[in-house]
Amino acid sequence: MSSLGVLTMATVMMTVAAVTVVVLFPCGLRAAPLEESCPGGLDHGFGSHYNWSHSLGDALEEAEEFGKPILMLIHKHWCPMCKVLRPRFAHSREILRLSHHMVFVNLFDEPLDDTFAPDGRYVPRILFLDYMGIVHPEIYNVHGTAKYKYYYLFPDEEIAPNMKRAIRDLSRHASPDL
Repeated sequence: MSSLGVLTMATVMMTVAAVTVVVLFPCGLRAAPLEESCPGGLDHGFGSHYNWSHSLGDALEEAEEFGKPILMLIHKHWCPMCKVLRPRFAHSREILRLSHHMVFVNLFDEPLDDTFAPDGRYVPRILFLDYMGIVHPEIYNVHGTAKYKYYYLFPDEEIAPNMKRAIRDLSRHASPDL
């Protein structure tokens, strides 16, 4: 076999090996806590200590039953900014404190209805829905950009104030002082 053939064969074998590692171990080979590495479970890496709904349908039922607003987190496992948001969201004490007054759902597969994409389809984005399941586009990241109003990266500074607003304005019953 010529040296060019050996080089080409070596390149092909390295490429196959690299693809195999990415497919079999998409989040790498190191062991790490779930919320800091691979998305999995209902939390998809955003914090297993939150009470995540199994689906949007379940979230809508729970919200209606208990009169709580919904925080809908739309993301993808491959998204670099979602990977940045994951540990920040998972480790926020303020988000955890406020989460008891809301229904949480996170979705890899976003709803096709344009109601859930008020300014486009991008990830990550967070929408707030009232207890009847109506999206409230007026609750958005005031620190963000006009192009991506539902894009958040800082839980305590950006998400928590809107959670408080949703709890205050979108709950069926008067909410406690937050």
